[in-house]
Amino acid sequence: MQEMNCAASQGIMFDLELSEEPFSYGAVVEVIQFEHIHRNQTVEVYTTDNSYVGREQLKKKWDKVATVNVDEAHSYTGIVLDTPITVFPGRKQGLYLLSTSGDAFFLVG
Repeated sequence: MQEMNCAASQGIMFDLELSEEPFSYGAVVEVIQFEHIHRNQTVEVYTTDNSYVGREQLKKKWDKVATVNVDEAHSYTGIVLDTPITVFPGRKQGLYLLSTSGDAFFLVG
């Protein structure tokens, strides 16, 4: 049996990337769902063109696209983005989900 290792983090950065086909015109992301610790929390969602890599400390390169209040009764939360994100074929779009309290909140691993 394989052991599963998870950690908790205040925020998580990742990239969305589309191959050239079959999405020749790109894809629009309107909702993001994520797993988290059971705790009332406010989460903000940011995006940046291209990859998040190299932009981790550059706040001016990120645009906030959503804020959601998370209910501790659930371990998954969906966020409807205020501004949908278009991911173009062959390109990356960086995303950053951040707990505003400063506490470890996201399950990673």
